[in-house]
Amino acid sequence: MSQPLDENRILALSPPFIQGKVELQTPENYHAGISLDTVKDDMRVFVDPWISMALKDECQMSYDGVIVGTIPVDENNLNKRLEFKIPRAQVTNGAALVFYTVKRLGQEPVSSEPVLRMWVQLTRPGGLDRDSEDGHSGLLYTLSPDPSQGVDAEMARREIRMLIVPYENIAVFDTIRCGWGDQVVTYYPVTREQIEDPVNNPIIVTFTEKVIRDQGNGRNIEVRYQVFDRVNNFPVPEAPWSKVTYVNVDLSISRLPAATIWVNNQNVTTIDLKVLGTSDAAARVYFTAPDYQPGDKVVLTWAGTTSAGAPVIVGPLEETVDSVPGHHDFPIPNSKITAIVNGSAKIDYQLLRASVPARPSNIVVVTVTGEVSQLKPPTVVEAPDYKLDPNRHQNGFTVVFDTAAFGANHEVKLEIAGTPGAGSVPPQQKPVAGQSKVQFEIDFSVTGANLQRSVELIYSLIVDGQPTPGQSVTLVIGELLQSSMPMPKLEGFDGEVLDVGLIKDDTKVLCEAWPFQCAGCPIWLDYVETFAGGGERVKQQFVGAAHDQEVGLSYLAEVEWLRGCKADSRLAVVLKVGLYEEAVESEAVGCRVRSYGVKAGLDDLTTFDNYDWNNWTLATAGHISKISLSSEQYFLETITSGIYANAVDIVKCFQDIETDTHLEFSFDYRCAVPITFILCQNAVYEYHGEAPKSDFWRKEVVRFRSAKFSTPKTLMLVFQAHNRTHNFFVKNIRLKNINS
Repeated sequence: MSQPLDENRILALSPPFIQGKVELQTPENYHAGISLDTVKDDMRVFVDPWISMALKDECQMSYDGVIVGTIPVDENNLNKRLEFKIPRAQVTNGAALVFYTVKRLGQEPVSSEPVLRMWVQLTRPGGLDRDSEDGHSGLLYTLSPDPSQGVDAEMARREIRMLIVPYENIAVFDTIRCGWGDQVVTYYPVTREQIEDPVNNPIIVTFTEKVIRDQGNGRNIEVRYQVFDRVNNFPVPEAPWSKVTYVNVDLSISRLPAATIWVNNQNVTTIDLKVLGTSDAAARVYFTAPDYQPGDKVVLTWAGTTSAGAPVIVGPLEETVDSVPGHHDFPIPNSKITAIVNGSAKIDYQLLRASVPARPSNIVVVTVTGEVSQLKPPTVVEAPDYKLDPNRHQNGFTVVFDTAAFGANHEVKLEIAGTPGAGSVPPQQKPVAGQSKVQFEIDFSVTGANLQRSVELIYSLIVDGQPTPGQSVTLVIGELLQSSMPMPKLEGFDGEVLDVGLIKDDTKVLCEAWPFQCAGCPIWLDYVETFAGGGERVKQQFVGAAHDQEVGLSYLAEVEWLRGCKADSRLAVVLKVGLYEEAVESEAVGCRVRSYGVKAGLDDLTTFDNYDWNNWTLATAGHISKISLSSEQYFLETITSGIYANAVDIVKCFQDIETDTHLEFSFDYRCAVPITFILCQNAVYEYHGEAPKSDFWRKEVVRFRSAKFSTPKTLMLVFQAHNRTHNFFVKNIRLKNINS
């Protein structure tokens, strides 16, 4: 007897249908997957007609907790499949729940069952292909052993492994398809452990001997791989496979075992320079029956490659087999190993026998790690602290390297990087040649061109012509002080006075040699006159001119300009020198400044220093005065003598005085009472006057014009001063030409 159907079962709603959904190989708790193809033109979801579908029913689609569309039932879609489109942007990676709900008039809403749990994966394995070459740049792998030199029967027997480098967007349940020619080896699944700890859980795909033999012999057999994820997303269409390795396979050849590498009697697969030290390494080949017999020749080659890709070759090295069994160690020089630090070398050999084809060996690849023994930083003899004082060391400097640990095949290279040109030294090399120290003498011009600057001493070790990484130290060059510089002068004027009348037509400006002087370097030479009443005038003789003298300076001075200097002004001779050809004035070093007091024409000063009368004489026997010294000052002092008490009466003859020359006579005095003084020229009274009393030194000045005298160009001058009661004192008697 049949039983009535459960009404709830009759009205149950079946799940929606997602167009392009992907069946998962390992479903876990997902109903299916959503891929890039699924959402290519938005995601299309269909709902089949439900039982008792009626007008004014409503169907709402829910995706990942969001209502993405509502379709009312009308005459056009009644009892037909309903279609929803979910925008591509609304579909994101991860788990998503999909179902729909039907609302009927007067009834509670009913949802589809079961709710679909979907796995969404919208990325491409490997990410973008970032170069234009064939094959995906992000799908990397290595093959071990390296088949690039060919695969023989022995290598096939030992199998070849492909190590997959973790790629962008790697995910659990990825599938990897590896191709050896037409043969495909599939790897599934990628695990979470391989993603999170690839070092300890590598992805390795093995091409077995059967795979290699099934493909067979051939040239340029393609080896590559492809990956797709659990929802069948493949790499970008432009590069769906990795780059190809082309392999030559000849299974009729049986290669000999690879050489073994030995360092300090230890078999190694990697050479650590710290362990190697200064020793050579060895590539050992074992001679065993039945492959070898006495008289055979073995030819071995070490093909190294530096980290920069440069080749370093040892060999071919040849050895004759004397006895079997046995072995031979082919020496690999230390210098060839250190030259490829952080690089690698491939070692293989051939067995040669008369009338038999050469038989190759398998290749062994050895990497070289560590650091090459570097030069210690050099010492600078003149600057142990790398701070060079140019005031003390003016003959250059010496850079010394300790080379006791290096052999005859080593060279030291040094470059000085400072101011371009004279301030730098291009790279130069010197052989070690058994010396415990190698030194470079650096010219003084480098110091001069880099004052108050730093220079780099860039150095490196060269081993068998191969450079090692460069190193550098900084040398700081100090300031050349003005006190270390010479002082220029005008020829014939060594003191502090410039007598304009003594300047000759060929008077030169001179200066001794200065530190770091170089021919062709620029100089700046100025004469600066500062007037007694203020103001100045300047004459520039050289402005950045190339100075072609190697020792000091000697040029004709600016004679006419100098003759125009005013009395009582001061003249400074200012010389600045550049110490390399391209120097500008701001970089020039100033010499010590020569400063003259200017004496123009007649300027006769009598100070009575050291009891010197300076050609003044007593005019009469009655008026007597004397030169005295008190408190380190010299002066003329009156002497009481009968009726001629307290008087100065002196006379002097001056030559080369033109008539009507404007002259100034002055003297300093000190007296407790006023004094009377008289000035006579050529026996004629010129001035008669009184000077007030003064307890301190006081100056009196008389200006007059020279009178004509019976003897041409002669001035006979008499100076008298007196009072009747007190001694007094006179000094600094001066007569000067004030025409200018």
